[in-house]
Amino acid sequence: MTSQCNDSNHNITFTSTNLKEPSALIIFMTGLQVAIGVFGVVGNAIVCLTIIRKPYLLGVTNQHIFSLSIADLGVLLINLPLAILKELYPFKWFLGETVCLYVSPATETFYGAAILSITLISFERYVNIAKKAIRARRVRSRTRRRAVLLGAWVASFVLTSAPTYKFYAYDSCHKLCYLTWSPTYFMIFMIALNVFLYYLPLAIITFSSLSIARVVSKRTRLILKEDSTSFTSTSGHGRKQPSSSLKTMLRQKKRTYRILKPLVILFAVTMFPVTVFRLMLIFWTEFPAQNYYSIILTLAASSTVVNSAADPLIYCVVNKEFRREVKRLLPGYLVGMVFRTFRKRRDKREISGREPQTTETAIQETNL
Repeated sequence: MTSQCNDSNHNITFTSTNLKEPSALIIFMTGLQVAIGVFGVVGNAIVCLTIIRKPYLLGVTNQHIFSLSIADLGVLLINLPLAILKELYPFKWFLGETVCLYVSPATETFYGAAILSITLISFERYVNIAKKAIRARRVRSRTRRRAVLLGAWVASFVLTSAPTYKFYAYDSCHKLCYLTWSPTYFMIFMIALNVFLYYLPLAIITFSSLSIARVVSKRTRLILKEDSTSFTSTSGHGRKQPSSSLKTMLRQKKRTYRILKPLVILFAVTMFPVTVFRLMLIFWTEFPAQNYYSIILTLAASSTVVNSAADPLIYCVVNKEFRREVKRLLPGYLVGMVFRTFRKRRDKREISGREPQTTETAIQETNL
């Protein structure tokens, strides 16, 4: 049986001028990415289980946080392994034609869904504080939130995955999976990704954060002014005690900033390298031919992985009840609990096995 590699359709030549990374650096970077991925998978899986078990722990935006965790799991379980394969074997594709043409383009949806979920978390918190959501509308608002999140996932697919489907090609002879789009289309697509997945979300998140701070501060001043004229209760020493409405407002402000602020900073910092990487691809046509291109690509991809893996860590730091729930679900905590239980039982057996000292024996031991 003769090979069809001599066909004119397969006369594709790929040359690489990229710097050959030392083996030790490749092993280190790959191991670091795998470790971050495992940490993120465990953390996001615990977030999902926690929200299913106790949806009240993370507040009214628990559905958005659940959506973010699902998107992060997709990034860590699907996108990360594909990225590692591309980094290790840039000119080989081992997963076949079907994965290349139909699965690989769809995986970009997870990135977009994660970013849009973060944006919706900040905007939803602004709406809840600024608009004073009524309890009676909560059932209906849950349905609305589900519809909005579904729309965010669809929008992510339309923006990140759908435009690339017709440009993916597979070379069965050389085992290659590549894109065949024109430079103009590539530039338009990269600019659209930067605008809709970084600049616009960052603007919305910043606006929501500043608006939350302004609204809460204004209401706090009004409540303090009301309490200064007519206070609800007085302590035994005659000092005024804050009213329940003021306490609720301050607690709401604290909870809002505890989760929202770290998420905003994490998003802005970790997604910045990818944004700069896209700009370099757009305005510097010789960038992919540079010998350090693969190193910068690895760093940019790693930053997005950190963004997906660090979200559960933020929830643990800022939410005490969620941290307790994580301890209950962590396998390591369960192993430690079993170990401590056996150790306590062993100590009890040792204590119970000792003969009780008489007064005479105790005096003799003291004299010795």
